[in-house]
Amino acid sequence: MFSQLIQNVAAAARAVQEAAYVPPQLQGLREHAAEFSRSLVPALTAVGARIGDVGRDANTQATQLQPLVAAWKAGDAGAHDRIAASLNALLKRVQTASQDDQSAYDTLSRYRDQCLADQRQVAQVVAELQSRMVGLRSQLDNRMQDLESQQRRLSFLRAMPFMLPWIVAEIASLISSSKTLEQQLSELHNQVAHLNGQFAQTAQAQGLTQSFASQLQLLESSMQQVTNGTSILQGQLTQIVGALQSGQQGTSPIVVEAYLQTLKGQADSLLQYLDA
Repeated sequence: MFSQLIQNVAAAARAVQEAAYVPPQLQGLREHAAEFSRSLVPALTAVGARIGDVGRDANTQATQLQPLVAAWKAGDAGAHDRIAASLNALLKRVQTASQDDQSAYDTLSRYRDQCLADQRQVAQVVAELQSRMVGLRSQLDNRMQDLESQQRRLSFLRAMPFMLPWIVAEIASLISSSKTLEQQLSELHNQVAHLNGQFAQTAQAQGLTQSFASQLQLLESSMQQVTNGTSILQGQLTQIVGALQSGQQGTSPIVVEAYLQTLKGQADSLLQYLDA
Protein backbone atom coordinates (compact mmCIF):
# COMPACT_ATOMS: atom_id res chain seq x y z
CA MET A 1 0.00 0.00 0.00
CA PHE A 2 2.72 2.44 1.00
CA SER A 3 4.80 1.89 -2.14
CA GLN A 4 1.68 2.17 -4.31
CA LEU A 5 0.83 5.52 -2.74
CA ILE A 6 4.35 6.74 -3.52
CA GLN A 7 3.84 5.74 -7.17
CA ASN A 8 0.43 7.44 -7.25
CA VAL A 9 1.96 10.71 -6.08
CA ALA A 10 4.83 10.34 -8.55
CA ALA A 11 2.30 9.92 -11.40
CA ALA A 12 0.37 13.00 -10.25
CA ALA A 13 3.64 14.94 -10.01
CA ARG A 14 4.57 13.97 -13.58
CA ALA A 15 1.17 15.19 -14.78
CA VAL A 16 1.90 18.61 -13.28
CA GLN A 17 5.45 18.61 -14.62
CA GLU A 18 4.26 17.74 -18.13
CA ALA A 19 1.18 19.99 -18.13
CA ALA A 20 0.62 21.66 -21.50
CA TYR A 21 0.27 25.06 -19.86
CA VAL A 22 1.37 26.57 -16.57
CA PRO A 23 0.90 30.31 -15.92
CA PRO A 24 4.18 32.16 -16.52
CA GLN A 25 4.26 33.41 -12.93
CA LEU A 26 3.91 29.83 -11.64
CA GLN A 27 6.65 28.01 -13.53
CA GLY A 28 8.00 26.90 -10.15
CA LEU A 29 5.17 24.36 -10.12
CA ARG A 30 7.03 22.20 -12.62
CA GLU A 31 10.24 22.28 -10.59
CA HIS A 32 8.44 21.47 -7.35
CA ALA A 33 6.66 18.55 -9.04
CA ALA A 34 9.94 17.26 -10.50
CA GLU A 35 11.52 17.39 -7.04
CA PHE A 36 9.21 14.64 -5.80
CA SER A 37 10.49 12.01 -8.22
CA ARG A 38 14.04 13.31 -8.02
CA SER A 39 14.41 13.52 -4.24
CA LEU A 40 11.46 12.19 -2.28
CA VAL A 41 10.72 8.95 -4.14
CA PRO A 42 14.20 7.47 -3.46
CA ALA A 43 14.14 8.62 0.18
CA LEU A 44 10.61 7.37 0.91
CA THR A 45 11.21 4.08 -0.90
CA ALA A 46 14.40 3.50 1.09
CA VAL A 47 12.65 4.26 4.38
CA GLY A 48 9.78 1.94 3.51
CA ALA A 49 12.28 -0.82 2.72
CA ARG A 50 14.15 -0.29 6.01
CA ILE A 51 10.93 -0.34 8.03
CA GLY A 52 9.88 -3.49 6.17
CA ASP A 53 13.23 -5.12 6.96
CA VAL A 54 13.07 -4.44 10.69
CA GLY A 55 9.41 -5.45 10.75
CA ARG A 56 10.26 -8.80 9.16
CA ASP A 57 13.20 -9.24 11.53
CA ALA A 58 10.96 -8.51 14.52
CA ASN A 59 8.44 -11.01 13.23
CA THR A 60 11.13 -13.63 12.64
CA GLN A 61 12.84 -13.14 15.99
CA ALA A 62 9.58 -13.28 17.89
CA THR A 63 9.23 -16.81 16.48
CA GLN A 64 12.86 -17.89 16.53
CA LEU A 65 13.37 -16.87 20.17
CA GLN A 66 10.63 -19.21 21.35
CA PRO A 67 13.04 -22.18 21.70
CA LEU A 68 15.30 -20.01 23.87
CA VAL A 69 12.30 -19.07 26.01
CA ALA A 70 11.53 -22.77 26.34
CA ALA A 71 15.16 -23.41 27.33
CA TRP A 72 14.92 -20.63 29.90
CA LYS A 73 11.81 -22.25 31.32
CA ALA A 74 13.75 -25.52 31.51
CA GLY A 75 16.49 -23.88 33.58
CA ASP A 76 19.04 -22.76 30.97
CA ALA A 77 20.46 -19.67 32.71
CA GLY A 78 22.26 -18.47 29.57
CA ALA A 79 19.05 -18.32 27.55
CA HIS A 80 17.99 -15.13 29.31
CA ASP A 81 21.15 -13.27 28.24
CA ARG A 82 20.95 -14.52 24.64
CA ILE A 83 17.33 -13.38 24.37
CA ALA A 84 18.23 -9.97 25.82
CA ALA A 85 21.20 -9.54 23.46
CA SER A 86 19.19 -10.52 20.41
CA LEU A 87 16.31 -8.18 21.23
CA ASN A 88 18.67 -5.35 22.17
CA ALA A 89 20.37 -5.59 18.74
CA LEU A 90 16.95 -5.54 17.10
CA LEU A 91 15.92 -2.54 19.19
CA LYS A 92 18.92 -0.54 17.97
CA ARG A 93 17.96 -1.27 14.35
CA VAL A 94 14.34 -0.30 14.99
CA GLN A 95 15.48 2.94 16.68
CA THR A 96 17.59 3.85 13.64
CA ALA A 97 14.76 3.00 11.25
CA SER A 98 12.32 5.00 13.38
CA GLN A 99 14.59 8.05 13.29
CA ASP A 100 14.91 7.75 9.51
CA ASP A 101 11.16 7.36 9.27
CA GLN A 102 10.48 10.49 11.32
CA SER A 103 13.02 12.47 9.31
CA ALA A 104 11.40 11.37 6.05
CA TYR A 105 7.97 12.25 7.41
CA ASP A 106 9.15 15.74 8.38
CA THR A 107 10.64 16.22 4.90
CA LEU A 108 7.41 15.05 3.28
CA SER A 109 5.38 17.42 5.45
CA ARG A 110 7.53 20.39 4.45
CA TYR A 111 7.21 19.38 0.81
CA ARG A 112 3.43 19.04 1.22
CA ASP A 113 3.29 22.57 2.64
CA GLN A 114 5.14 23.88 -0.43
CA CYS A 115 2.73 22.10 -2.77
CA LEU A 116 -0.29 23.44 -0.89
CA ALA A 117 1.20 26.93 -1.27
CA ASP A 118 1.51 26.24 -5.02
CA GLN A 119 -2.12 25.16 -5.07
CA ARG A 120 -3.19 28.40 -3.39
CA GLN A 121 -1.18 30.41 -5.92
CA VAL A 122 -2.88 28.67 -8.83
CA ALA A 123 -6.27 29.29 -7.24
CA GLN A 124 -5.37 32.96 -6.89
CA VAL A 125 -4.41 33.18 -10.57
CA VAL A 126 -7.71 31.53 -11.54
CA ALA A 127 -9.61 34.00 -9.35
CA GLU A 128 -7.77 36.91 -10.95
CA LEU A 129 -8.60 35.62 -14.44
CA GLN A 130 -12.24 35.25 -13.44
CA SER A 131 -12.25 38.82 -12.16
CA ARG A 132 -10.69 40.09 -15.39
CA MET A 133 -13.24 38.11 -17.39
CA VAL A 134 -16.10 39.72 -15.47
CA GLY A 135 -14.61 43.16 -16.11
CA LEU A 136 -14.15 42.54 -19.83
CA ARG A 137 -17.67 41.18 -20.22
CA SER A 138 -19.02 44.22 -18.42
CA GLN A 139 -17.11 46.51 -20.81
CA LEU A 140 -18.38 44.46 -23.74
CA ASP A 141 -21.98 44.76 -22.60
CA ASN A 142 -21.62 48.52 -22.07
CA ARG A 143 -20.10 49.05 -25.52
CA MET A 144 -22.86 46.97 -27.11
CA GLN A 145 -25.49 49.07 -25.37
CA ASP A 146 -23.76 52.27 -26.52
CA LEU A 147 -23.59 51.00 -30.10
CA GLU A 148 -27.26 49.96 -30.10
CA SER A 149 -28.22 53.35 -28.69
CA GLN A 150 -26.24 55.14 -31.39
CA GLN A 151 -27.73 52.94 -34.11
CA ARG A 152 -31.23 53.79 -32.95
CA ARG A 153 -30.37 57.52 -32.89
CA LEU A 154 -28.80 57.25 -36.34
CA SER A 155 -31.89 55.54 -37.74
CA PHE A 156 -34.08 58.25 -36.23
CA LEU A 157 -32.02 61.08 -37.71
CA ARG A 158 -31.87 59.48 -41.15
CA ALA A 159 -35.65 59.26 -41.12
CA MET A 160 -35.96 63.03 -40.66
CA PRO A 161 -37.69 64.67 -43.73
CA PHE A 162 -35.24 67.55 -43.84
CA MET A 163 -31.45 67.16 -43.57
CA LEU A 164 -30.70 70.29 -41.60
CA PRO A 165 -27.04 71.13 -41.04
CA TRP A 166 -27.06 70.07 -37.40
CA ILE A 167 -28.67 66.74 -38.37
CA VAL A 168 -26.02 66.11 -41.03
CA ALA A 169 -23.29 66.97 -38.53
CA GLU A 170 -24.72 64.65 -35.87
CA ILE A 171 -25.13 61.82 -38.39
CA ALA A 172 -21.47 62.18 -39.38
CA SER A 173 -20.45 62.21 -35.70
CA LEU A 174 -22.53 59.13 -34.94
CA ILE A 175 -21.10 57.23 -37.90
CA SER A 176 -17.56 58.05 -36.77
CA SER A 177 -18.38 57.16 -33.18
CA SER A 178 -20.01 53.89 -34.24
CA LYS A 179 -16.90 52.87 -36.14
CA THR A 180 -14.84 53.56 -33.03
CA LEU A 181 -17.22 51.48 -30.92
CA GLU A 182 -17.15 48.64 -33.43
CA GLN A 183 -13.36 48.65 -33.30
CA GLN A 184 -13.46 48.63 -29.50
CA LEU A 185 -15.97 45.77 -29.56
CA SER A 186 -13.75 43.79 -31.92
CA GLU A 187 -10.78 44.29 -29.60
CA LEU A 188 -12.84 43.35 -26.55
CA HIS A 189 -14.09 40.19 -28.26
CA ASN A 190 -10.49 39.26 -29.04
CA GLN A 191 -9.46 39.90 -25.44
CA VAL A 192 -12.34 37.81 -24.12
CA ALA A 193 -11.46 34.95 -26.48
CA HIS A 194 -7.81 35.08 -25.42
CA LEU A 195 -8.74 35.24 -21.75
CA ASN A 196 -11.15 32.34 -22.17
CA GLY A 197 -8.34 30.22 -23.57
CA GLN A 198 -5.97 31.28 -20.82
CA PHE A 199 -8.61 30.57 -18.19
CA ALA A 200 -9.31 27.09 -19.56
CA GLN A 201 -5.60 26.22 -19.60
CA THR A 202 -5.05 27.59 -16.11
CA ALA A 203 -8.11 25.75 -14.80
CA GLN A 204 -6.64 22.53 -16.21
CA ALA A 205 -3.35 23.24 -14.43
CA GLN A 206 -5.34 23.91 -11.27
CA GLY A 207 -7.07 20.54 -11.58
CA LEU A 208 -3.73 18.76 -11.96
CA THR A 209 -2.32 20.63 -8.97
CA GLN A 210 -5.34 19.76 -6.84
CA SER A 211 -5.05 16.09 -7.79
CA PHE A 212 -1.35 16.16 -6.91
CA ALA A 213 -2.06 17.78 -3.53
CA SER A 214 -4.79 15.24 -2.76
CA GLN A 215 -2.51 12.28 -3.55
CA LEU A 216 0.23 13.89 -1.47
CA GLN A 217 -2.08 14.21 1.52
CA LEU A 218 -3.00 10.53 1.24
CA LEU A 219 0.69 9.64 1.22
CA GLU A 220 1.39 11.86 4.22
CA SER A 221 -1.46 10.18 6.13
CA SER A 222 -0.04 6.77 5.21
CA MET A 223 3.42 7.88 6.27
CA GLN A 224 1.98 8.92 9.62
CA GLN A 225 0.51 5.43 10.02
CA VAL A 226 3.88 3.87 9.27
CA THR A 227 5.57 6.24 11.72
CA ASN A 228 3.06 5.40 14.43
CA GLY A 229 3.39 1.66 13.78
CA THR A 230 7.18 1.84 13.96
CA SER A 231 7.00 3.88 17.15
CA ILE A 232 4.74 1.27 18.75
CA LEU A 233 7.14 -1.48 17.69
CA GLN A 234 10.04 0.45 19.21
CA GLY A 235 8.09 1.03 22.41
CA GLN A 236 7.32 -2.68 22.79
CA LEU A 237 10.93 -3.65 22.20
CA THR A 238 12.13 -1.02 24.65
CA GLN A 239 9.79 -2.43 27.26
CA ILE A 240 10.94 -6.03 26.73
CA VAL A 241 14.65 -5.19 26.64
CA GLY A 242 14.36 -2.90 29.64
CA ALA A 243 12.65 -5.60 31.66
CA LEU A 244 15.23 -8.23 30.65
CA GLN A 245 18.28 -6.05 31.27
CA SER A 246 17.11 -4.67 34.60
CA GLY A 247 16.04 -8.02 35.97
CA GLN A 248 12.70 -6.41 36.75
CA GLN A 249 10.76 -8.38 39.30
CA GLY A 250 8.18 -10.58 37.68
CA THR A 251 10.11 -10.86 34.41
CA SER A 252 9.76 -14.56 33.82
CA PRO A 253 9.93 -16.68 30.68
CA ILE A 254 6.14 -16.67 30.58
CA VAL A 255 6.04 -12.84 30.68
CA VAL A 256 8.71 -12.58 27.96
CA GLU A 257 6.81 -15.14 25.88
CA ALA A 258 3.71 -12.90 26.09
CA TYR A 259 5.84 -9.86 25.16
CA LEU A 260 7.12 -11.68 22.08
CA GLN A 261 3.61 -12.58 20.97
CA THR A 262 2.61 -8.91 21.24
CA LEU A 263 5.73 -7.92 19.33
CA LYS A 264 4.95 -10.40 16.58
CA GLY A 265 1.39 -9.08 16.30
CA GLN A 266 2.61 -5.49 15.91
CA ALA A 267 5.23 -6.50 13.37
CA ASP A 268 2.56 -8.38 11.40
CA SER A 269 0.29 -5.32 11.41
CA LEU A 270 3.10 -3.05 10.23
CA LEU A 271 4.10 -5.44 7.44
CA GLN A 272 0.50 -5.88 6.28
CA TYR A 273 0.13 -2.10 6.04
CA LEU A 274 3.37 -1.74 4.10
CA ASP A 275 2.66 -4.64 1.75
CA ALA A 276 -1.13 -4.37 1.28
